[in-house]
Amino acid sequence: MWTTESRRTYDRDGLRCRSDLTDAEWMIVAPMIPPAKRGGRPRTAKGFVVLSKRWIVERTFAWLGRCRRLAKEFECLARRALAFPRLAMIRLTMRRIARSQNQ
Repeated sequence: MWTTESRRTYDRDGLRCRSDLTDAEWMIVAPMIPPAKRGGRPRTAKGFVVLSKRWIVERTFAWLGRCRRLAKEFECLARRALAFPRLAMIRLTMRRIARSQNQ
């Protein structure tokens, strides 16, 4: 049963959200939180920051999106469905090689 003392302990009116933790609760939870992993967005960054691996993946999908067959058609056979993205990447790679040799 709730007593006046226990109600004061669990009162959340002073917090911004009801799910926020008090300082006493944070002291209990803090040791259980694992340390942050390396990589990702730097903590000091403000605004847009290019993340190298994410940029590579997004650009690759954008280049593949220019291949009309991949964007519009659905293949009946799994072999064909796997072959066309591979052909698109071969075409992209060949174009890059040809451009680098012409320069």
